[in-house]
Amino acid sequence: MSAIHTCRVCGCTDLKPCDPPCSWETPALCTTCYHAILGLTQWRERARRPNVAALIRAFRSYWTADFIRASRIARGGPR
Repeated sequence: MSAIHTCRVCGCTDLKPCDPPCSWETPALCTTCYHAILGLTQWRERARRPNVAALIRAFRSYWTADFIRASRIARGGPR
């Protein structure tokens, strides 16, 4: 019987994965969290003044751009 993996960041398991489903980067880290950590690390390296306020501003601008793009696609407009 194999051990059930559990992500140390989000707590997902083999039986209850993330949504959308993830796989395992390491036995204790799912691919969803790995990519999130990787993205945050890359952002921090490129940011002029990496702090929480700057991270929130960056998140809002990316989220807004993705939301607008998704809305256009849903309406059948340009991507």
